[in-house]
Amino acid sequence: MLTKATVMTSCTLVALLALFLSYLTFSPLAKSPTQDLTQDPTQDRFAYQLETENQTEPTENIRTGVSKDLWIAENNHRLHHRIDSPSSTLTVIQKGDSMELIEHLVDMKCYLQEKIEDNYDGTHQHIRYLESESGSYHYSSQLFDANSVFLALFRLQGSNLDTNLPAEDAYLQGIAQEVSLRFSDPSPDCHAKKFKAHITPSKSP
Repeated sequence: MLTKATVMTSCTLVALLALFLSYLTFSPLAKSPTQDLTQDPTQDRFAYQLETENQTEPTENIRTGVSKDLWIAENNHRLHHRIDSPSSTLTVIQKGDSMELIEHLVDMKCYLQEKIEDNYDGTHQHIRYLESESGSYHYSSQLFDANSVFLALFRLQGSNLDTNLPAEDAYLQGIAQEVSLRFSDPSPDCHAKKFKAHITPSKSP
């Protein structure tokens, strides 16, 4: 009788132990609380890869002896515009499928032949001269801008652009806090902000 009861008790304990182990095995609590099994572990990595592929680090190219020339036909003459710089840095910025180019010029000098006129006393040219320690040219918008710019206006003989411009020959000169110059229009469009000028009446046209 005692042996039979002992066997039954042992069987009962084994059954309870098996039930408890099966509960631990199939219980939701056995899953890690920080893991989302429905989320693809490569999804975030793929999105990051696409984002970084569309954003490329800017590249720079140092240039020396930079000169830019532009000729514009007007009436019976060709107006000549020129920008000179001993050195510049060309920066290329990749933005998706487009590319932006910006050139930073050092010790920039700009000559704008604004008008050529034929009078009874010969041919004369009107030149706007700009000089600055630094300036930037944006290729996409054809916009040039600079700060603290020396600006002077000249009226000289001849039709060929004269880059030898003594300051004392200017009929107007001064310092502008900001200058923007756009080349995309039929003729260069120049704007000067906070320009303090000095006029020489004897040199005026």
